[in-house]
Amino acid sequence: MKVLILSAVFFRLPDDFEGSLGDALRALAEYHDEVVKSGASPDGISVCKFQELPLREAVARTFDKFLESVEDGKRLCGLLQLKEWSHDNDAG
Repeated sequence: MKVLILSAVFFRLPDDFEGSLGDALRALAEYHDEVVKSGASPDGISVCKFQELPLREAVARTFDKFLESVEDGKRLCGLLQLKEWSHDNDAG
């Protein structure tokens, strides 16, 4: 089974965005494809890893990092993963 993991992901939408959650997820996916999958430099993405912290603190730090990243012209900060999962191993 494949599992999409979104952990404390923050994505800056256009100021005039009025779409649905599905529209926002598609915008994030399109941005990801443009920046990462196309082989372009991932300068528009800030990777935040605070796995050793309690969840609440990790989310707060990730959001702070997102705000800093937006000031640097980036739009995406957080942890996104696509993993293969089976009952023979844990999801983590």
